[in-house]
Amino acid sequence: MNRGRIYSFLCMTLIFKASTIYAAEDLTPWGAIKGANADGSIPVYSDAPTQPPAGFSGEAGHYPDPFANEKPLYSVSNGNQGQYADVLTDGVKELLKRFPSYRVDVYPTHRTHRYSTWELQQIAKNATSAKLVGEGDGVEGSYGPVPFPKPSNGYEVLWNHYNRSEPAAFQFRAWGYLVDASGRPTLIEDLSLKTLKLVHDQRKTSLEGPYKQKTRMTYQGPASQSGTQLLWFYSQNYSKDNQIFYSYTPGQRRVRIAPEFAYDTPVASKGGAIVYDEVSLFEGRPDRFDFKIVGRKEIIVPYNNNRMNEPSATKESVLGKNFISPDWMRWEKHRVWVLEANLKPGKRHIYSKRRFYVDEDSWAILASESYDQAGKLYRVGMMNPVLMYDTGTQWCNSFIIYDLIKNNYSISVWLGGNERNFLKAQKELFAEKEFTPEAVQASGVR
Repeated sequence: MNRGRIYSFLCMTLIFKASTIYAAEDLTPWGAIKGANADGSIPVYSDAPTQPPAGFSGEAGHYPDPFANEKPLYSVSNGNQGQYADVLTDGVKELLKRFPSYRVDVYPTHRTHRYSTWELQQIAKNATSAKLVGEGDGVEGSYGPVPFPKPSNGYEVLWNHYNRSEPAAFQFRAWGYLVDASGRPTLIEDLSLKTLKLVHDQRKTSLEGPYKQKTRMTYQGPASQSGTQLLWFYSQNYSKDNQIFYSYTPGQRRVRIAPEFAYDTPVASKGGAIVYDEVSLFEGRPDRFDFKIVGRKEIIVPYNNNRMNEPSATKESVLGKNFISPDWMRWEKHRVWVLEANLKPGKRHIYSKRRFYVDEDSWAILASESYDQAGKLYRVGMMNPVLMYDTGTQWCNSFIIYDLIKNNYSISVWLGGNERNFLKAQKELFAEKEFTPEAVQASGVR
């Protein structure tokens, strides 16, 4: 056996991260460590599904907290954060330091994300066929979730996040708020949204066309945004096909391509509180940064945060003056991949460095930190995961961004506070003809 074949064999059977070598039998098919951690605070992975609360039907699109009876194991505050420093993100440490009343309530860890038989079959195929293309800004030979169950570099971790396990089609109605430095909340989005994850279509065996995801969004409010529509496509290979954004505004009554809706362009509808590649903490073309794996660590992250997305989670109780009320946040300790992105020489972006914490089970980014050009911590991001019992997946599209320079924060795609908000996975996939500029134009109203 020559050296190249020996190396390939070792890559298929072993994974080396954070000074530890794991044999294949110690890992799940998607690359997570099966076993518990040393003190048992992270449990063994189990295939048993999480039982929904009594009375759950799914028709209303509400997912009540399955762990509502649990109490925090401990709370981390400014006074005791030193003893938990090894399992806190730098972003959380800064919030604890900046706001004396901020705290992190840590609950028992539940590894709730599940993969279907079809997904596991696709992951097994991806393990031997997927490959990066371009400068890490594309992937070929992959279909379904998790192209790289045994990632060897930062771009492979990133593409696992891009192609994380989610329903092939889902829709929701949700809203977003911007809370300014004085603590005043302003409604910045009341959204109806449909998403089609083309790379997860079980009727097919490969991606037909260049786009892995198509999303159509309509603003129901506030009044200044009502009737505005956005349509966007995310690529599976940015080295060949870039993302596309279309925008429709009732005043103009036409659909236009919006190439500026990318990278570090501020999202005007969110009051400039985030930039376009900050959606879901990171999405879009990655070519302006070098992505490197720092390691796999045990970190306290938001998880199973259904409670904050229930109708009972009112605006008044959730949106605090400086931060989301700790009473509504659920934190757990999980193993995550720590991914660092540094701005490439000659490239432009408002951030010089970014750090992402990627869940080993769901492959979703659960927390992030972004640094300005002077190397100062600028923004802190947190995912707001919702466990969907009927699909077994952690839905990771709702997120929070703290701006440490402007002293404000935003919460996007928040399902809580109103019975009319919902999240539903579709059994029958949406027709692709709904996701065209012509369909947007035809449905536009003044």
